[in-house]
Amino acid sequence: MSSATGREAQPAHGGKVRGWLSKVFELDHAGVNWPRAVMFLDAALVPLIVFWAIGHEEYLLSALFGLMFAALADPGGGCGHRAAHIALFGLVGAGLTALGFGIGGEAWGWLALAAFGVTLAAGLAVAFGVRRFVNALLLNVWFIVAVGCRTPSTTPLTSPPPPGPRSWPGPAGPHCGSLWRSPSG
Repeated sequence: MSSATGREAQPAHGGKVRGWLSKVFELDHAGVNWPRAVMFLDAALVPLIVFWAIGHEEYLLSALFGLMFAALADPGGGCGHRAAHIALFGLVGAGLTALGFGIGGEAWGWLALAAFGVTLAAGLAVAFGVRRFVNALLLNVWFIVAVGCRTPSTTPLTSPPPPGPRSWPGPAGPHCGSLWRSPSG
């Protein structure tokens, strides 16, 4: 009875997969665009401060997803071309956010119908090219996040929050995923 040693004990494709995975997850310091990352963080502070100031933190998650997806949808090229495409992407995203927040607390039938319609439209965008298809899929995810921020609760909306430390660092009040809303708002 001989025992397998070293290379013989490993799977046949282990070296190829391990080499491929190390290339995929390797951090290329020259490829990181630090100015763009800092610009994104600066832009992300704007909705954070605005929503904290007006007391509507429930919109923060959707705004940050919208900002991130708008950065991902940037087509590159001239400034006018980029501004027009990102503005159109943002307007469609704002409409989907309004739809998601509007029907988020409704019966599941309306949610299913809206999710089906948005997903179908996103899937049909493949007829306009891969870039628009990917942008449509980003908008689809954006819509699902907006719907998820307004899921109906099973407890009364005027019940106080549970005792204990809050996990949200902002001011007290409703936020995305919260089951508590003050009786006045």
